Amino acid sequence: MKLVIPKMREAKRIKWVAYAAVMSLWFELSYIIIQAAKGRRSHFNFETPIENALYGLMGIGAFFLVLISFLVGIMIWRYGYKDNSGLRYGAIIGLIAGSVLTLIFAGFMSTDPTYIKQKLTLEASVIPYLGWSKVTGDYKPAHFVATHMMQLIPLIGMWLDKAKLGKKFSNLMGKKNATVLFAFIFITLAIALFVQALYGIPFIKS
Repeated sequence: MKLVIPKMREAKRIKWVAYAAVMSLWFELSYIIIQAAKGRRSHFNFETPIENALYGLMGIGAFFLVLISFLVGIMIWRYGYKDNSGLRYGAIIGLIAGSVLTLIFAGFMSTDPTYIKQKLTLEASVIPYLGWSKVTGDYKPAHFVATHMMQLIPLIGMWLDKAKLGKKFSNLMGKKNATVLFAFIFITLAIALFVQALYGIPFIKS
């Protein structure tokens, strides 16, 4: 969090949330790896009492991971160095917007009974490697864009700061406007994919 002044980076309340996020990350990765090694799902798996309980804990852990991303975005906005860098604008927009949209989309995924009960076991019914449905509406594409917006928009901001082509682009519009434009594209795409899933339309039809 070098974009944030040291006094705020070292605040105890932020450290405790960060520790919770790190512990949550270790737990989630460990459980996902173990379930994958056993050939069983980690997500939306309620087949046994222990898997049901661990999936619930994964939801709590995911909340802490998104919460710390949201707080970092707020900290950069309120307590960061007030420079005119694309990285700063990208971090603020990407972390805040990405966190909010991720929580919304993940909330729908975790509470939609129809979605939870889907069993896409046939290879022809899903997009290879991604596992996105080709036969019905799927929240995962919207979730994917929203979550990775947290990394991609700050990277685009850095590209506007450092890369030759990025600098030319930012000179035309200004770094803030250019970053906002790219962020608007990602946010619009995420919402469009979410609405598509709500209407039961697959990302790509088989």
